[in-house]
Amino acid sequence: MTGHRKWFFSLNPVSTKEYITFGDNGPGKVMGVGSVSLSAKLSLREVAFVRNLGFNLVSVSQLLDEGFEVRFKKGACCVLDAEETLVFRVDLTSVSGPARCLVASTSADIWKWHRRLGHLSFDLLIEFNGPPRCFWAEAVNTACYIANRIFLRALLGKTSYELRFGRQPSIKHLRAFGCRCFVLKKAGHLDKFESRCLDGIFLGYASNSRAFRVWILEAKQVVETCEVSFDETMPCTTPAFELSGDDEEGTSIFEDEEGVVNDGDAGATAPAAAPTPSRYEFG
Repeated sequence: MTGHRKWFFSLNPVSTKEYITFGDNGPGKVMGVGSVSLSAKLSLREVAFVRNLGFNLVSVSQLLDEGFEVRFKKGACCVLDAEETLVFRVDLTSVSGPARCLVASTSADIWKWHRRLGHLSFDLLIEFNGPPRCFWAEAVNTACYIANRIFLRALLGKTSYELRFGRQPSIKHLRAFGCRCFVLKKAGHLDKFESRCLDGIFLGYASNSRAFRVWILEAKQVVETCEVSFDETMPCTTPAFELSGDDEEGTSIFEDEEGVVNDGDAGATAPAAAPTPSRYEFG
């Protein structure tokens, strides 16, 4: 993309309104898409003409798709053709003013899946002051659950789940660990203005069903249910995670939970130890 109109030897207006976001969160409108000639041998197609764009952004993947080779060296970037003849050279040392990152705004769905697949680092969890120590075992279990579905085994080229069950796993049900969620109430009669859901924190996946494990904040217990909706905007913070005794010295990181309630039998509560990572090995 570029902000120089005169560089285009063909330019077509866009049919819909499209915008990009600059490094300072300012919007830039895409005025058209066309072709730009960089040299006698190199022309770029589908280049966006963006109003007020002060830098020129070139897609390396687009150059590779056109059959060119891109080499980065100290202070320079060279574009070569199939015969390794120099087609275009970019000087990376002559940058006037401070360098700025001007990229299109990343789709929210990309970051959502980034968190769902376990890339929310432990340092970031600590920065958000949660979860409490007794839930770190659940975090490890969830990491094992996800790893067995997305990481390929060396040489075999298959995930652990695929080796065990003979089919590729589905990841559509994955959610961001530690996010706020809301469990549907199943009480017999609710008042007109009474809340229809219970606030909770997502703690992972059930071992013997397709249910989700949720820590109910009001009842201070774990339930397994499918009747739940999620708010994955960010991990929950300490106030929602408050537990009696969690800040006491000497509390084990694998402290037993108060109880697990299966959604199919809401009245049953039984003590349950924090699960071990091996239970999610192939589940």
